[in-house]
Amino acid sequence: MGVQTIATPADGGAESITERLAAVEAQLAGLDREALHAALAPLIAELARERPVREACAAVVRSLTLVRRLFTLTRSADAIPLARAAHALAARTGDPGLERRAARACGNVLGDAGDLVTAIEYNLENLHQAAAEGNRVEMALAWCNIGVTFSAAGNYALAAPAFRRAIEQVENLPSAGFALFAPCSNLASASYHLRDFEEGLVYARLAEKQLSPAIRQEDPQAELLLHRNLVNLLVATGSVAEAEHHALEAGRLAQAIGTPRAAVAAAVARATWEVATGRHEFALTRLDKVIETSRGLPATLRETLVCAIRAEESAGNPERALMRMQELSDHIYRAAIERVKNRVELERLFREAAPEGDAFVEQERARLTARIEPPREPGEWKALERMAQAAALRFDPTARHGERVGALTQALAAACGIDPLRSLEIGLASRLHDIGMASVPEGIAAGHAPRNPVERRLYLRHAEAGGEMLNDAHHPRLLLARDIAHYHHAHWDGTGHPEHVGGRAIPRPARLCAVADTYDALVCGDGAQPACSMDEALAVLARGAGTLFDPEIVPRFDAMIREQADELGLDTRAAAGVDAFGELVTSLQEDRGFL
Repeated sequence: MGVQTIATPADGGAESITERLAAVEAQLAGLDREALHAALAPLIAELARERPVREACAAVVRSLTLVRRLFTLTRSADAIPLARAAHALAARTGDPGLERRAARACGNVLGDAGDLVTAIEYNLENLHQAAAEGNRVEMALAWCNIGVTFSAAGNYALAAPAFRRAIEQVENLPSAGFALFAPCSNLASASYHLRDFEEGLVYARLAEKQLSPAIRQEDPQAELLLHRNLVNLLVATGSVAEAEHHALEAGRLAQAIGTPRAAVAAAVARATWEVATGRHEFALTRLDKVIETSRGLPATLRETLVCAIRAEESAGNPERALMRMQELSDHIYRAAIERVKNRVELERLFREAAPEGDAFVEQERARLTARIEPPREPGEWKALERMAQAAALRFDPTARHGERVGALTQALAAACGIDPLRSLEIGLASRLHDIGMASVPEGIAAGHAPRNPVERRLYLRHAEAGGEMLNDAHHPRLLLARDIAHYHHAHWDGTGHPEHVGGRAIPRPARLCAVADTYDALVCGDGAQPACSMDEALAVLARGAGTLFDPEIVPRFDAMIREQADELGLDTRAAAGVDAFGELVTSLQEDRGFL
């Protein structure tokens, strides 16, 4: 029997590609995004070529090493194309373990880059495969990574159950190792954020018991983060003296690891302990230095600023604490915008690298199909939809708020007499209306209590952020989406956001979306208030007609909902309107013969 190969189109040498990947890693410090992309693009193309399975596996492993290095340098977005190419190659090797490893890498960098929904999909793929095999260790790792992704969204209430599911899979396995260590450590962190300090400490100590020489050698960053978690929890529960050991261990590990992420995590752990022992000047000096480092590494700045706010407040410096709070708010806002713009830039770079077809044929195809089909979607559309879903995870566990609002807005546009193709484009654009929610601090985005005036202002900034995220748009659908995102909280009487924009000065698609958005929040509940019946929600809209909403649009929406509900035999008065509403939205998403 000959050497087994993977059936792909062309030829390629795995040895050379592993050497070239290593060379790129060695030069990372001097490569900006475009230069890195230029170096990786031919290598990513080469990963798709035919090669012996053993060499293919080596190429995957080498690619994943570079992906991990980019992750540690807080350049996860730059690693996404390489991670996906490695996963595609791993899938063709027939090695399920390697394929799972590559899928985990994809989930990690996508989650770190803010594409939380796609990250969860990769981890669900691993979970389903592991469940089919009855592999409890792999199931635990998949559940743990799902929890990590929810944590990245700031939704610790969803993250904690995922970590518990991971622990359940392996808590009775004597050789669970990292598969038990990781969810225990992460559950300790989630419990800290949920202010359940005692439970967090239980799981942190359980994770500490799982630390083995193998874990320490293979993932020293994970050990460092456990020490950081222990510092936080021990300080929170009053065991300050014990926290010192873990702060010192975090510092020792950071020196050995030598990455920016490690240095920041250790510095924050040490400062947390110093604040607890009254060493405010030491802590503040340390934090001032690490903040300067963190500004160049956005993924680390949030944790540093939170610690600085606590340190300034504890030191009796409320003015400086407020200054840091403003910087934190601005950082969250700017970082969310940058994440979206980075993803769009990556999509652009890859479109530019794609082989071009015959220009004349493409022009003729576009001219003819424009008459019978909706306009082609923007090249970055899928990425933007995923980023909008990720933003929705902060307040909607289903992440489908944008999808529901899009379906309602499309149906409402048609009910208002807008032609079918334009209605379709308005509905699709409305899916991105809350893409700016990623810019709102998670405690405010979740909306678990009435927002005070300051929180309300921070919440409404998501409309500005959404407009800014889409500010460079040129495609008609994205121009629609930009207006909808920016103006969907404007009020008919001019009292909304942006201020003094009212009446017909509000773009009509945004007026349509505002009605659909409010209705969805009322029927599904938005954290600040429980779900209500469809009838009650329609009554709220009616009371807002002429002040909050366009008075011509609200009655058309009311008629459209009642007509559709009657057609489906739904009771709009039912107290629990969510299920019926879901059926209604599903019906609106079906092809109704308009196109």
